[in-house]
Parts: sequence; structure tokens; C-alpha cells
Amino acid sequence: MPPASMHSYDMDDVMVDPYTGLAYKQPPRTTCERHRGKFICLGVTLGLLLVLGILIAIFFPRAPQITLFNSSVLAIDGFTGATARFVFQIRNRNLYQVSFQNLVAEVYDTNGIFLGTILRPGRFQVFGRATGFVTATGVFRSALPQLANVGMDCMQNGMMTHLQLRTSGDLLVLGTTRRVVSSATVMVNCNVQNINNNGGMGGGRVAGGGVQNGWGNGMGNNGMGNNGMGNNGMGRAGNNGWL
Repeated sequence: MPPASMHSYDMDDVMVDPYTGLAYKQPPRTTCERHRGKFICLGVTLGLLLVLGILIAIFFPRAPQITLFNSSVLAIDGFTGATARFVFQIRNRNLYQVSFQNLVAEVYDTNGIFLGTILRPGRFQVFGRATGFVTATGVFRSALPQLANVGMDCMQNGMMTHLQLRTSGDLLVLGTTRRVVSSATVMVNCNVQNINNNGGMGGGRVAGGGVQNGWGNGMGNNGMGNNGMGNNGMGRAGNNGWL
């Protein structure tokens, strides 16, 4: 037997016979400690992790990412309210197709004041790792003062304004339903009519059989001037009636 000094063993694997004083390598105690067993155990571990990841992806799906597409429009009329046509971009972050239904978007201005709700009933599907688009519309009639403020912001910012959206919907996977919610501040295009340049929606009065002093200080380029209907609007008006 060659001397112990000729063997290149790791010290943790070396044992010394107490009777002969000779060193020898300790045999592996388990399968995973053997040379081939290490590859087998590594493969089994990776396989279990892969199966676990698949199960988590199926039973704990990632919520879709909901954003507003740039073709969305908010049309504001100082007399009738506002109409919103929002195009939602829904990105499925899962590897498999998911179904989505009952999309609801609560709309707020930048101060957090509630403006209205947009609904998109019905079900639609989005393929795995894909992006889908759905259109939802809504009419806001109960917040005219707030809409006037939003309209002024639109006119002061190149017919664009910021809104806060709180969007929710039902995610359907493997027969289960999960309500998902997302919040974001978005920029939308605006179409504004009949909004006073000074923030109001008309401050004049009717007298003498006509419109006296117009409505406030004007209603935009298409509105009423200080002394009636402005030259860029619907002609002109005198104090005693429409001319």
C-alpha cells in the first residue's frame, strides 16, 4: 500500500486507522455524496423546482397590467356633462390565456374628486404573454363644477389632462374568479365645449327680451363674449336681443 502522503484527499474525507496509523478515504454515506449520485440529486431538485413553479403559475396567476391607451378621449360639454371613451390596454403577464370580465373604471380628477364610472360588461380573453385592447364608454352628468375644472385644465395644457383611474375586473382561471384592482394616474385627450375661460359656465342674465352682458366673460373661442355672443362664436348679440 502506498504511503498516505501520496493520496490527494480532502481532509474532510480522510480517516486514520487507529491501529495501523494509515490514512484512508471515507466512503460516501449517501447516494448524493457519490460522484454519479450528485448529478441525480441535482436533476431531481431542479425537476421539483420546475413542477413547483408551474403549480404556482397556474394556481396563483399574476394579475393583468391595465393601462390606458393613447387614443382615449374625454369630451366635456359645460351644458350637458362629459362623455368618456377609454381604450384599455390589458397585458397578460402569465404564460397561458386568461379570461377577464366586468371591467369597471372609477374616474377622479387630480385632486381626488370623483367624476364618474365607466363600465365594460362582458367577457374577453387575452392570450399568454400578450396584450389585448377593450373599449369602454361612460357619461358623467353629476359633477358639472368638477368637470368645468377639468375642462379648464384641458384648455391650459394643449387639450390634455391628467386623471386618476381605479380599475377593477374579474380574472377567471381554472374555474376560479379573482377580483383584481389597479390604480394609476393617466393622461387623456380632451374635447372641450362651453367652458368659461375664467373657470365658470356663464354668469350673465336674461333681460330686455335678449341676452344681456353675455355669459360670464366668455365661453372659449366658440362661446359668448363680454357683450353677448363673441365674434368667434355664433355671430354677435346686442343687449336687446339676438342680431
